[in-house]
Amino acid sequence: IENGACIQQSVVNDASVGANTKVGPFAQLRPGAQLGADVKVGNFVEIKKADLKDGAKVSHLSYIGDAVIGERTNIGCGTITVNY
Repeated sequence: IENGACIQQSVVNDASVGANTKVGPFAQLRPGAQLGADVKVGNFVEIKKADLKDGAKVSHLSYIGDAVIGERTNIGCGTITVNY
């Protein structure tokens, strides 16, 4: 967890959180979650084995698994990515 990061009422397990990144409330960062700088992960978002590049936003009610999310990408509400 880098300087300036803020994690509110959330679970972080074997994940990395970049500088000035905001997480939660009620988010879950599972193993393999890599959040760059200035990322926003909002309420009821779950991230697993995914890389969110600098400035990416997943604001609410989404599951991001097995994905690379590019810089400054905005992921809409209810989005699901998965690789079985």
